[in-house]
Amino acid sequence: MEEDHLCNSDKCFEKCALCNKQCSFNKHDHANLILDPIKNKQLLTLKYLNEQNCEVEVIVDTHLCGEPHQCVQLCKKEGICNISYLIEQKAWISNELKRKFNYNFYKPQNQQQKCSILIPKWQKMHKEQIHQCPQQRRCNQKCPECLSFCSKDYNHEGKHQADTHRNKEQCIFLNKKDDRISINDTINQRSYKAGESAEPENCYDSCLRQGRAHFHLRECQGGDLCTQILFPLEARHSKSQFYPFINKQYDEILCKKYWNSINWETPHFNKLNQQNEIDLCNYACSHQDHLQVNKKMNFCTKKAWHEGNHNIQKSNCQHELIYNNKIQICFTVDTTSSMGEVFGQMKASVENIVNSLKIQDFDTKFAIVCYKNHPDEEFSYGKSGLQIYDFVNQAGVLEVIKQLDAKGGGDIPENVICALFSSCQELNWQKQSLKIIIHIGDAPPHGLEYGVKSNSLLWTLNGCPCVELKGLIFLINLIIKIQNTSWLNAPLFK
Repeated sequence: MEEDHLCNSDKCFEKCALCNKQCSFNKHDHANLILDPIKNKQLLTLKYLNEQNCEVEVIVDTHLCGEPHQCVQLCKKEGICNISYLIEQKAWISNELKRKFNYNFYKPQNQQQKCSILIPKWQKMHKEQIHQCPQQRRCNQKCPECLSFCSKDYNHEGKHQADTHRNKEQCIFLNKKDDRISINDTINQRSYKAGESAEPENCYDSCLRQGRAHFHLRECQGGDLCTQILFPLEARHSKSQFYPFINKQYDEILCKKYWNSINWETPHFNKLNQQNEIDLCNYACSHQDHLQVNKKMNFCTKKAWHEGNHNIQKSNCQHELIYNNKIQICFTVDTTSSMGEVFGQMKASVENIVNSLKIQDFDTKFAIVCYKNHPDEEFSYGKSGLQIYDFVNQAGVLEVIKQLDAKGGGDIPENVICALFSSCQELNWQKQSLKIIIHIGDAPPHGLEYGVKSNSLLWTLNGCPCVELKGLIFLINLIIKIQNTSWLNAPLFK
């Protein structure tokens, strides 16, 4: 025979479903009643006064303590509550290029807040159907190139915009040649192969580094969908092949139009001067004065890809305008055996310089003047002691660089003055081009004034055997000549 349960309590003995307090419903058998809430509807009905002193009638089919509760569900309102970024340190390793560098990877964290709506007493859910927090909702659209969230409010008007662009993990590098792509900035030097991910880069720095008149590539859809037809002044169908997809056709779209065509502001939108200049012509006066620190380039004021002559304001220059978009660079290089230990590094540095000067719409040519010593100390370059490669394009000079090696040389001083003289006088320098001579070597010219004796007493006393004047006087005159003819003279000695 079962005994009656007598505890002198009329309240439910279970715990509240929303907190750890005891259920306050005034039926001791509440747990049994909620097993069939439809049948026991009348017994589960409770009337009470809410905060507005109005009578409320509810069916208590869940164990509740009779007090209001904070909702614990995550916000489900459209848009983004809050975005933060977890910074990971990564290393980029290219086995093919034998290059390694470190970079920051910014991993977005979509932090949905908890619902802030209060659940009324004797209720298991608030009346609002959507959980929501008090945060102003951010737009949930992502940059197509780097997946950064738009920083504007949800349902904003106008184009999307990101205050900060993160890693371009959606992009890969394309190149007109199956060759390395070099990027040099204040952080580090980086090299990539065509087809590799652009994850270490970001949209803002990429557009800023390319500057005026740069374009973005988009695979051409053909016919009326070709962007040259859609945007005839701001896009053009490319005739170039791009590795690694040389069988695909691409369109070139100026930066601002590219971003606006995908309903985004350009990454440098908050920089007004960059926003205004990015689609302007990149032709400029190439006088050496503009290469000095804190000196601004004097650019053409017309739109990128304009027809007709360039318009450069003469009043912005204190010299004769030079703006025929030609750049000529001569590398004057010591190829004697004393350079052997650093010769490979030197060749890689020269290649980086050449590869980094892929400037859109600029005609850049390169020459190399190799020198060793004068006969009777060294005969491999004949009577002149020089090997001269006149100006060629990028591909041509890279082939020359591959063939260079460091051998011979004789005594310590080298054929420096003749090499510099030939760099000035025997190359096909063009009028009004930007002219640059980069001298690379580890030994001085012949002549006692340079602090090193030659094997020949006559060379020690009189300097270079190919000139009548002493080496130092000739070299000073040579530097003056270079400076007076708008040439940039790099440091002459290591």
